[in-house]
Amino acid sequence: MAEDVFGDLDRGRRAARARVLESGATTAARSGEQRLASRAFVGLEVLQHLGPWVLTAPPAPVERASVTVPISPTGRFVDTVTYEDAADPTRRSWLPRYRLRTTSDDHYEIGHELVDGVWLVRLGFETYPAEEVAAEAATASVLPHQLTMVVTSGSSVVRTYPVGGLETDERGWTLTLRLTLEERDALLRAFTSDDERASVEVRREVTVAAPVVPAPRADDGPMVGPFLPGNREVSVLLPVIDPHVLLGPIFVPIEHVEPPVDPVEPEPEPDPLVRGPLVDTVVPQVELLRFASPLADVQMMRLQASPELMAVQPRTRVRDVGRLHGRRRDRAFDPFGEQVDVVVATPFPSVPPPPPQLFATTTTTLAHPVPLRFDVATHPYLFPSGRAAEAAAEYRLVTLPWAGDGPGGRQHVYCQDLARPDLFLYLPDVFLLGTLAQPPHGPELVFSVGRDEADPTRSIAVMSAHAVPQTSLARLADAREQLAAHVPIRSGVRERPHLEPMLVAAHGHLQLPGGTEVDDDDLDLVNGWWIAESFDYDALQEAYAVLSTTDAASALLRGHVSVQADDQQVSIPLEVRLDRPATPALTWTTARGGPGTVTVALRNVGPDPVVVPSASGWLSRGEEAVRATVDDPGWPVTLAPGGGLDLVLRADDPPGAGPDDPTATPALDLTATRVVVTPESAVERTLDRRVARLPRGVRVMTVLDTLTHRDLTAVALEFEDAEPVTIDATHLSVDVLVPVPLVDLLLRRSAGTYRFRQTLFPRQGDPVSDETWRSTDRGLLAVPLS
Repeated sequence: MAEDVFGDLDRGRRAARARVLESGATTAARSGEQRLASRAFVGLEVLQHLGPWVLTAPPAPVERASVTVPISPTGRFVDTVTYEDAADPTRRSWLPRYRLRTTSDDHYEIGHELVDGVWLVRLGFETYPAEEVAAEAATASVLPHQLTMVVTSGSSVVRTYPVGGLETDERGWTLTLRLTLEERDALLRAFTSDDERASVEVRREVTVAAPVVPAPRADDGPMVGPFLPGNREVSVLLPVIDPHVLLGPIFVPIEHVEPPVDPVEPEPEPDPLVRGPLVDTVVPQVELLRFASPLADVQMMRLQASPELMAVQPRTRVRDVGRLHGRRRDRAFDPFGEQVDVVVATPFPSVPPPPPQLFATTTTTLAHPVPLRFDVATHPYLFPSGRAAEAAAEYRLVTLPWAGDGPGGRQHVYCQDLARPDLFLYLPDVFLLGTLAQPPHGPELVFSVGRDEADPTRSIAVMSAHAVPQTSLARLADAREQLAAHVPIRSGVRERPHLEPMLVAAHGHLQLPGGTEVDDDDLDLVNGWWIAESFDYDALQEAYAVLSTTDAASALLRGHVSVQADDQQVSIPLEVRLDRPATPALTWTTARGGPGTVTVALRNVGPDPVVVPSASGWLSRGEEAVRATVDDPGWPVTLAPGGGLDLVLRADDPPGAGPDDPTATPALDLTATRVVVTPESAVERTLDRRVARLPRGVRVMTVLDTLTHRDLTAVALEFEDAEPVTIDATHLSVDVLVPVPLVDLLLRRSAGTYRFRQTLFPRQGDPVSDETWRSTDRGLLAVPLS
C-alpha cells in the first residue's frame, strides 16, 4: 500500500513499542548526543501498562507560521526529497542514507577484538545522499533525525545481535556490537551465506510536517449500485449534503443587456401587468445603471422599502431583455403579491476564499538495509582464521503447554538461541485487530466502497484492517519459570531466562466474505501488518453479520499465520473481531495505597463498553518481576465509555520488587478483556462515513378508479432528500429513487426505511397536506394513503 500520513503516524507509535523488542542504541543525530542502551529483553521485565503514549492523539494541524519542524512540500516522508525550513522555504535539508565506509587500503572498516571476555565488533559508517537529491545536498543541510541501527541475520528465525554503542567520529559513525564467542561466530558465518541475509537495518526517526490535503467536496462521492434491481448506476447521497439546497433554482447570470427604448406617449393607461412596487424596484436599476443590476430577493425587498426608490415613477412597460431564462413566479414564492413576468438578475455564485493551508506534524521512522555479505577469498581480513567458522546448530526448540489454554490446549513453541542459551524467542498467542491511537480509540478496521477496475459495473467493498499480535503476560510468566531448567549453569551460575519475540518468515491466510480466501507473505510478527483486500459489495452484509456477534463460530474473517520455526510448523490464529481487540482501549494511573499495596485506576477511553472478566498482576523492578494478587472487585466488571475501576495489587513476595518499593512498576494481563459490540456500533465504527445512505428504487402508483372515488385530481408525495412526484390521471405510476440508511441494508433489518409527506388535491377545495413525516420500508407505495 502507498505510504500516507496516517500510516506514518501509526508506524511511529508502534515503533516506540518495537524499540524494547530489539537490542540497539539510539543517538540524537541533531546534537551528536550519545545514549547507550544495554540489551533489552521482552517479557515481564519490560512490558509496561498502556501509558498515555499509546493513546495520545496527534497534534492538530496548524498554519505555517506555527510550524517548528522542517516541511515536506510534496507531503511524502522519504529520503529522495528535500525538506523546507518552515520560516524560510529557500533553506533546504536532506535526510542522509548510511553505508559501510572503507579504509585507505580499500578495506571495509569492520574490526573485532576481545575485551574482558566480550567480543567487540565495530562497523564504520558514512553518510551519502540519495541520487534524487544529490545535487541539492551539496548546498543543503542535514535533516535532524535520531539514528538507530539493528544488526540481524537468519535464514528462518531472525537473530538480533546486541548493540553496545553508536558513536560519532570525524568520518561519520561507529557501531559497536558486544557479542559472545558463539554470537561472533554466528555473525561471521552469516557474512558468507546468501541465505542468512545478514544486514544492518538503519532506522532514521524524523519529526516533520506536511501540507494537509483539503477535505473532498461533499458531493464528490463514490458511485455504487448495490441492492438495486439490475445494479442500477446512481449517485450516492452523502450525509453532509443539504438536499434542499440542490432543489433551489439555478440562476444564470446576465452578461450583457440592452435596456428597452420606449417612445414618449401622452399618459397612457398603465398596463395592469406591471402595476405595483416590484416594477418600482427593478426597472429604475435597469434604466439608471444601464445594465441588469445583480439583486437577490432580500436585496429587492430592502430597496423596495427605501424612500428614494419609492419617489421614482414606475415605467409603463417592461419588455423582455437578453436571454434571461425567466418564468412567472409562483404565488407561494411571490412576496410582493404581483403575478408579473420579471427576471431577477443574480451575480455569479459567491466562492468563499480558500482556507489557509494547514500543516500536520508527525514523527515517522524510515529504514533502509545495509547488506553484510562478504566472500572469504575477497575479504579475508574480516575473518580471524582467514576462513568462515564451521556451521553449527543455532537454535533448539522447547515446547511447553500453558494451563490458561485449558486441558488439551495448544503447545507453545520457544526457540532457544544456542549462541546465548539464556535467550528464548516466543511467538504470539493470536493476531487481532489493533486499536486507533487517536480518539475515539476504535478498531483499526475500515470498510469502504468503490468500483472494480477490471469491471467498472461491479461494486466492491474494500477492507483495511491492522492485524496486531497479542501475547498473554501470564503465559510468558509461566514459561519463564519452566524455561529456567533449560538454561545451562556456567561458572556455577544459572542465568535467568530472557524472552524476546521471534522474528521469522510467516505466511498468513484469511477467509473473506463471499467465499474469497487471501494469502499474504509480507508479515511483521512483532508490530503487525495491514490487510487490504476487496470482495463483492453484496457480501458486506455477511461481514457485518459476523462482526456483530460475540463468538467465533463462523470461519469468516478468520484464518491463521503459519510459521516455520526451525523444523517445526507452527500455526497462530488470526481473527478479525470487534469484540476482541489486541489492545483494549484502557489506560490507567497508579497510586501507592496502604501498607504493601498499589492501586491501579483503570479507565475505559474507548467508544464502547468493555467487559473485564479477570486480571493477573505483577510488580516489577528492572528485570525482576513478582506476582501480585489482584483483589476481586466482583468479576466480571463492565466499564462504560469513560468509566473507571480501581484494582488493588498485593505482591505475593514483598522482599523482591515489593509494593513499598517506589521503583516498582505494576503490570496487568488484560488479554481476556472483551468489547460489547452492537450491530449499530459495528457499522458506525468501521464503515467509511462518506456513504451513510444508498438510493433505493420505490414505485408510487394508483388506479384511476381510486382517484375518481376519492374525488381527487392529483396526489403529490414529498420524499425526504429526494425529488417529489405527482400522481394524476395521466401519470398513474412513477418510479423514484429515495435514500435509505445504509445501516438498515447492511444489518438486514429491512429493505431500507424512508420518509415522505402526502398532499391530496381534491377537485374542489384546498389541498390537504401531512403535517408530519410518514415512514415506511415498502417498495410499492399505493396512494392515496389514509
